[in-house]
Amino acid sequence: MPQLDISFYPPQLVWLAITFILLYFAMAKLALPKISAVLEERQDRIENDLTKAEKFKNEAEEILATYEKTVADARSEALGIIKQASQEMAEESTKRHAALSASLAEKAEAAEKQIAGAKSQAISNIASVAAEVAGDATAKLIGVKDIDEGKLEAALADAMKEQKG
Repeated sequence: MPQLDISFYPPQLVWLAITFILLYFAMAKLALPKISAVLEERQDRIENDLTKAEKFKNEAEEILATYEKTVADARSEALGIIKQASQEMAEESTKRHAALSASLAEKAEAAEKQIAGAKSQAISNIASVAAEVAGDATAKLIGVKDIDEGKLEAALADAMKEQKG
């Protein structure tokens, strides 16, 4: 086997060195610069993407802050409108309650006056009806038909005073 023969080692070592040097220069001048350029391009692209991502993140945060401020403003405005509407409704309710109370008070006063008038009329009617009944009863009981109306009314007035007092 020629590979194991020591006499073939020096030319093989020379060719190994020549091949190694040629491959080293080929790699250093041709392949490694291309690989380096690809890696640098990739790194630049990654940095650009990170820069864009940071920019978009900042824009998104600004938009979110604006949105939250808008929502907070809308909520506070809505609460103000609700509060104002509640106050207006309370004032309207108070006005209606006062008007209803006044109307009911007027109706109650009118009803009291009407009741007082009806009561006085009933009392005056009772006196005349009582006089008639007393006259008829006296006529039937004692048989006297012509009773003095003055005496009859005086007796009824005395009886009503005793009833009240």
